[in-house]
Amino acid sequence: MGSDNPTAGTMSVADLSEQLAQTQQLVVQLKDLIREKDNDLRKKDQQLKGPGEGEQENASANRGKILVLRKRVEELESQLATKNEALQKKEAELEAQLLRGSEMDAMLVTKDKKLAEKEAYIVDLQISAASHLSQDAVVADVNVKSPASSQDSNQDLQILIHNLNRKVGESEEKYSLLREQTESLKALLNKEKSQFQEKEAMYTENIRVYQNMILEKEKEMKELSQKHDQEIFKLAAKSDATADLHQ
Repeated sequence: MGSDNPTAGTMSVADLSEQLAQTQQLVVQLKDLIREKDNDLRKKDQQLKGPGEGEQENASANRGKILVLRKRVEELESQLATKNEALQKKEAELEAQLLRGSEMDAMLVTKDKKLAEKEAYIVDLQISAASHLSQDAVVADVNVKSPASSQDSNQDLQILIHNLNRKVGESEEKYSLLREQTESLKALLNKEKSQFQEKEAMYTENIRVYQNMILEKEKEMKELSQKHDQEIFKLAAKSDATADLHQ
């Protein structure tokens, strides 16, 4: 009937589809065998011109068994159709989950990039503020040592200190705001990563459950097909034995 099924952890949708196709092929073979045995019985009925009562009962019993087998094959076909529909649905769900996972990855990459840009901007701002402080200190030192009047120097120095304090305050305010935004983005990113990991774990578990369900159905269908196969061969052997007795 075929090799053993792979485990649920390693079986892909393509593998399941291939096994489903093999099971469908088996059903076709069973139908062909039933049709062949039915034709044999018809021919034997025509050859037996005057069958006795026992022979008629055997022929009727054989035809009844064939009808039962036909009904079982029809049930098997219906189960296969249902299973195929479920398999296609699960395949679509898996593709949708993979797409959502890819979109989440892309979103996280974008947020990481924006966060890195924010941090780089903060570093540049700190460097710029330090540079301004150094330049203003040099100017202040030059003004203090200048031979200009002491009053002008003091006024210039006060203005310089005022401007310097204002720039430092603005820089600190911007830095504090950007730092707050950065921390907020980091917290949001960590939260989204955690949610993504939870969803990914849930999707993985769902896939495992679906694969186990499909494998269990595959096992049931295989056992049912084997049972039908054995019954058909028993019926064929019995029919051949009955024909030999008549000859």
